[in-house]
Amino acid sequence: MANFTGQLWSLLNRLKVVTFKLALITQRCKSINSVNLLNIDVQDFRFPQCDFIACVYTLQFIDPNERFNIVKKIYDALRPGGCFILAEKIKTFQQTIHNIYTGHHNKMKLNYGFTKEEIEGKKRRLKGVLLPLTLTNNLDMIKLSGFNTMDVFFKWCNFVGIIAIK
Repeated sequence: MANFTGQLWSLLNRLKVVTFKLALITQRCKSINSVNLLNIDVQDFRFPQCDFIACVYTLQFIDPNERFNIVKKIYDALRPGGCFILAEKIKTFQQTIHNIYTGHHNKMKLNYGFTKEEIEGKKRRLKGVLLPLTLTNNLDMIKLSGFNTMDVFFKWCNFVGIIAIK
């Protein structure tokens, strides 16, 4: 396990970050020479051959019909043994469970100092923009793109982290 962790850390040191919060990330990473920041549309990005790609709360903002194409490009860019990390908000069709998850998430936001008005404002701004899939839909999309080895490594309420190895 230590060897894998060392390899992963080495890969992270060469990671290219794609983000819409470029100014904030630029400030935090200005002393790290091995991080390249790109402000681009992930749908137009040509992924170079690499060993590690992470999409962290990114695909959920892209038209669900376009997500497979992006994950397929990621699969094609990864070298054999390469690692893909997907972290997304997911949806559930059980309204009672959805309400419980939303209540826990809102309580966490309040504990971090957000006001009820800020929480409601963000909810309104994300309506129709944040388009989560179910966990099953995400796993199917990853599998259909070519990955055969995958697992859920994180799940909290309606948030999930998935690892897939090429």
